[in-house]
Amino acid sequence: GDMVLIYIFEPSPYLRFAHSPSGGGPTPDGTDTNPAWDFQLIVPNWKVDAEYHLRMRVVYKRWEGRDDVLSEVRRYRALETGK
Repeated sequence: GDMVLIYIFEPSPYLRFAHSPSGGGPTPDGTDTNPAWDFQLIVPNWKVDAEYHLRMRVVYKRWEGRDDVLSEVRRYRALETGK
């Protein structure tokens, strides 16, 4: 409906995104497909029993437009950097 789900990731050289043009299944009217986005943490030279992490923020709110989404990202970046 009128809600948006935003994933905001802390920058990482090991974060990768993958896109599948049809992975989200067909649209309700069946005339197209919904894309699916996946994210992965790629750790080169990993070690058994070592701990690895990926930090992110999830925002679920009423859709107010692209500028509002970008404002949420800027707010998260400011929290990270203290600026």
